[in-house]
Amino acid sequence: MAFDTTITKYVYDGPKWVIITVATLNDTLTDEVIIDASELAGMGHGLITDRVSIEEIWYDIQGYSSVMIEFDATTDDLALRLSEGSGLIEWKKEGGLHNPRSTGYTGDITVTTPTTQATDSLTIRLVGKKKHA
Repeated sequence: MAFDTTITKYVYDGPKWVIITVATLNDTLTDEVIIDASELAGMGHGLITDRVSIEEIWYDIQGYSSVMIEFDATTDDLALRLSEGSGLIEWKKEGGLHNPRSTGYTGDITVTTPTTQATDSLTIRLVGKKKHA
């Protein structure tokens, strides 16, 4: 019997960094929030996190034709599109993949997948650097 499940786990939520793991099996995701900026721990010195830049993503995608990672806004901004397979993408040398703060941005990071088949799965580990206004 097939079942749909998505698990998002905050592995680390410190003053400067956040690490999350998302795992899904046989689930269609539409703007599923994987990092909620408003729920993150503060940055210290009274600074509140209002967005996160993506420093690296580890991924393993099976079956899905594509997975979109987006910065949430009135009209979401595509951060990147991942294809089936596995790998590591880093933006550390570039200082991270930044949220463009488009109109209505929330600071959240979302994931969207196409419709799913019973054998589709994905695992994503995202390392992000907290930013403040």
